[in-house]
Amino acid sequence: MKKQLLVGIFLLSSLCASDITKVYNEIKNRWFMELGYQTSIETMNGSFDSTYTVDSLNSGGSGTSWSGLTDNLYAKIGRDFEIFSNYEISPSIGFVEATLLADDYHNDAITFEVPLFVKTELFNKNVKIGPSFKYIYYPENSYNDNEGKVSFGTQSAFAYGIQSLWGKGNSKFSLGIENLTSANDSATSVTSTSLLKAKANMDGLYLNIGLHIGF
Repeated sequence: MKKQLLVGIFLLSSLCASDITKVYNEIKNRWFMELGYQTSIETMNGSFDSTYTVDSLNSGGSGTSWSGLTDNLYAKIGRDFEIFSNYEISPSIGFVEATLLADDYHNDAITFEVPLFVKTELFNKNVKIGPSFKYIYYPENSYNDNEGKVSFGTQSAFAYGIQSLWGKGNSKFSLGIENLTSANDSATSVTSTSLLKAKANMDGLYLNIGLHIGF
């Protein structure tokens, strides 16, 4: 009787340990990080103008404008929350090292993103895909020129689009497109001898690709 009881306790303990390990692994794998690259697919533009005074008889000014694509590196960390069996909400917080192609305009950002994923199959591949909303906070963005620096101060912007994760397991390929809004800024800087003005319009469509890793 004692042997049977001990065997029963051992089997029950094994089953409980297996269930606990399974739950732990599911919880563990709900955290993720993503490293990626983002580029605009529409032309961004801006301008910089300076007016300066040397003395009452000498003054001058200059101006420049730019347009083209811009790109970013980004990193984010977040967690998946399952809704029913085929849906997930995956909020994340991230950091963007911005405008690698245009050093004059500097606008690093902190992001908070909330995508809603649907689990499905496309082209015989496991895919999570769905709409996404992002809040972007710029602690400090500025335009730097030989004539001086114009600070836009702290700014906020928003983006919405479609994000997708391709593959299964802990490592997935991330692909998405989003529309950035409210990132059209202008500012003025005044010194004792000059008046500096800068504009930057970064609104438009952006494409992102990245590596999504669960841990």
